[in-house]
Amino acid sequence: MGTYYRVKVILPSGGDLAPDRRAGLTALIEGELDKVNRLMSTYVDDSEVSLFNDHRSTEPFAVSEETFVVIGEAIELGQLTQGALDITVGPLVDAYGFGPDGALPEVAESELRRLRARVGLHHLRLDAGVRTVAKDRSGVEIDLSSIAKGRAIDLVTEKLVSEGYSDLMVEVGGEIRVAGRNVLGKPWRLGIERPQASRGGVQRVIELESGALATSGDYRNFRMIDGERVSHIIDPRTGRPISHWLASASVVQPTCARADGLATAFMVLGTETAWKLAKENDIPALLLVRDGDGFIERATPAFERRFPQEGNRIPRPAPE
Repeated sequence: MGTYYRVKVILPSGGDLAPDRRAGLTALIEGELDKVNRLMSTYVDDSEVSLFNDHRSTEPFAVSEETFVVIGEAIELGQLTQGALDITVGPLVDAYGFGPDGALPEVAESELRRLRARVGLHHLRLDAGVRTVAKDRSGVEIDLSSIAKGRAIDLVTEKLVSEGYSDLMVEVGGEIRVAGRNVLGKPWRLGIERPQASRGGVQRVIELESGALATSGDYRNFRMIDGERVSHIIDPRTGRPISHWLASASVVQPTCARADGLATAFMVLGTETAWKLAKENDIPALLLVRDGDGFIERATPAFERRFPQEGNRIPRPAPE
């Protein structure tokens, strides 16, 4: 997945893991992570996602139960977020230089129109009875990077819980899911990063005993084209990189796959639309909006209710 993982497991009896037990848990964790990577990575030539993308026919394509579940949830989130989360956006991501195939010299208007014809959830058909995915035109591709990492975290968490570990934290590349309590017997304290190029700054700390926290932002992964900063987050509705003032979106949900997908979608939607959608669906979300050299917080009612903060000011509406 091109990133790191970190897992903390608190033993009921205290102390540390015996070497053989640690080795067994490491194998279990990496097995779940490798499974998702092997099935869903666009960087693995024979992954199910890569094979589906190379499948030029409109005939149904059989996939594993795991891949089918992730595609189904991604489509559900895409519908919830008005098309902001779209797993068929891969050709546009590639065109702007953020995929495995590198960048086009430039994205001309004619090329943009050609690529956009291959983008849209309406191009996909799922059949749960036989667990197949079909495309209605050749050239349609899927990219699950906005949700697969979250799903991998969920699988590791659920596997550890099934092995009898009730107090744990699983993190992959900054996305986190927790269960139970930390080594001090208190809720896990999770930091929401301040959107800046250098790592280390924390904007807000929340306490969580169950659930997941995922953050999406435009401040670290970007390219420079003709002297302009181009975000890796592509709006599938326009075919172009986002260009609003929202710097990051952090979402808390029961599962990390859902938090991961919603955080990405909120970055596409922009401040006001994302905040309104999250409010209507009672989603805890913290949006950080650029304001000069700093940031304005736009927390949803569900976020403030669950994670109250003394003296937190109500910010003015941020420009799109």
